[in-house]
Amino acid sequence: MTQQSFLKCSPMLSVRHYDALQRYVVDRIPTGSFLHAVLCNDLIDAIGRADSESVGELQAIITFLFNDAPQDCYGSPEKVARWLAGREVAR
Repeated sequence: MTQQSFLKCSPMLSVRHYDALQRYVVDRIPTGSFLHAVLCNDLIDAIGRADSESVGELQAIITFLFNDAPQDCYGSPEKVARWLAGREVAR
């Protein structure tokens, strides 16, 4: 999957979350603490950091990542750190 294909808009996400995820995937810019926890697959921490809008969008965010984001950019703290450092996950 190319990063370009990620740029399609999801009607299920708020502009705030979509823009943050796009900056993260395309430009490798860190997200806020809620999205960082989601990206690291730490859903307990994510819920603890979420505001009411974020809680309501959690399923849409996860679905969006699964369907549209490169697999190397989410799923564990190590994957997120490598992504932000500009390195792909070794296979």
